[in-house]
Amino acid sequence: MGMDQALLFWIIACVMFTLVEAFTQQFVSIWFLSGSIVALIASVIGATMDIQLVLFLLVSFVTLIAFRPFVKKHIQGHIYATNSDMNVGQLAIVTRDFDEETFEGRILVNDMDWAAKSLDETAYKKGEKVVVERIEGVKCLVKKA
Repeated sequence: MGMDQALLFWIIACVMFTLVEAFTQQFVSIWFLSGSIVALIASVIGATMDIQLVLFLLVSFVTLIAFRPFVKKHIQGHIYATNSDMNVGQLAIVTRDFDEETFEGRILVNDMDWAAKSLDETAYKKGEKVVVERIEGVKCLVKKA
């Protein structure tokens, strides 16, 4: 591959890796972009294609190893507990009988009224005690206390 062809190859590689990164926004190809930039510079100063490829692979690998943990730590979404999460594991009182077909009713947990569904397919009656096992959407999933 001649110098002009290598230069064109690395320019196209830089553009492609930039486009992939722009469309994914997940730091998928930034490592390869850095490697292709170094290889492009090596091509401009007259390095052989073998040296360009070694530099591309070496720089891509080093930036991946060096920066991926940092990026992953700082970009990764944080999970925040919500007030509704405090209801999981709590004792609740049935405030409206559960339907015998859908096993859905209403409960009072932490002084808040919630829609509820029985996990054990029991049609609980008003006044019975249940435990909130988990929350899905706006509904508490409960079982007998």
